[in-house]
Amino acid sequence: MAAKVNDPRLDKAVKIFETVSIKLNNEAQLNKGADMIAKIGIDFAENPPASGLEQIERFVPTKDKWK
Repeated sequence: MAAKVNDPRLDKAVKIFETVSIKLNNEAQLNKGADMIAKIGIDFAENPPASGLEQIERFVPTKDKWK
């Protein structure tokens, strides 16, 4: 998604994801990374970019697919 939408918040979320190691006994780092990405996601949802989301619209499920 970050490659399709030019938004620095998405780039930041990807960088955080890439630094977190998924391994045993790494709960603190996983939670910290998840919390940081969640904050970015909330900001993105509340303040979406003015344009560019058309590039990813085809990946968003239609209402009949929502659970």
